[in-house]
Amino acid sequence: IVGVKNVVSHLTSWIQDMPGGFFDDEKLEILPLPYAGGSSSTESFPPMGIFAKRDIAAGEILMKIPHEAYIKVWDVMQREDGSWDVYYNNMCLLAKALEREMYLGDESFYAPYVNFLRKQAAGQIPATWSDGAKHILRDLLPKEVGGKSNGVDWIDDYFKGSCISPIDPFQEHLVALVKQRSFDDSLLPLWDMVNHANGPHANIKETSLHNDDGINIMWSSR
Repeated sequence: IVGVKNVVSHLTSWIQDMPGGFFDDEKLEILPLPYAGGSSSTESFPPMGIFAKRDIAAGEILMKIPHEAYIKVWDVMQREDGSWDVYYNNMCLLAKALEREMYLGDESFYAPYVNFLRKQAAGQIPATWSDGAKHILRDLLPKEVGGKSNGVDWIDDYFKGSCISPIDPFQEHLVALVKQRSFDDSLLPLWDMVNHANGPHANIKETSLHNDDGINIMWSSR
């Protein structure tokens, strides 16, 4: 738990110290997800989420993530194309950008965010499961040409051998991280812990990440 708190504290402080950066740590806290199971270790943390510490009014700004904090590769023309080829190509470019920052480690400008991502456990999405587990799931999902399923085989089909090595589990993990946590070909620290719907309860809404001042995240009651 101490290791989790240190990495999270460095990440939030890094955002708060940036011009225009903001994280309301009086109303928010970052904790392991209660249903994740397992425990933290020196190698990885359990999945993390952002929780409210007290009542929050609708429309209240909770975070501001400046452009400087993004790990990004997006290009306007590529984003407007909208094809799967462009989507996967930009995912590949972003995974390679993340790999460069990972190898830089503490020397990276994004070190607090990179160190947080480095602690994310592998195997969180089906495309990175074991062969046996993927075979079971493949039998349950709609089949495509060759009996494959895009929900299971997309890393094998579109990345291994072209973007990443077919035998490098670390590179596979980087592609999975990009798939899980990126938006519009950018990785955004902190926002990537609140970018999923939360049923009928409560969720956030945000301004465009392309705004001049970065992305602003607000509370939105649902």
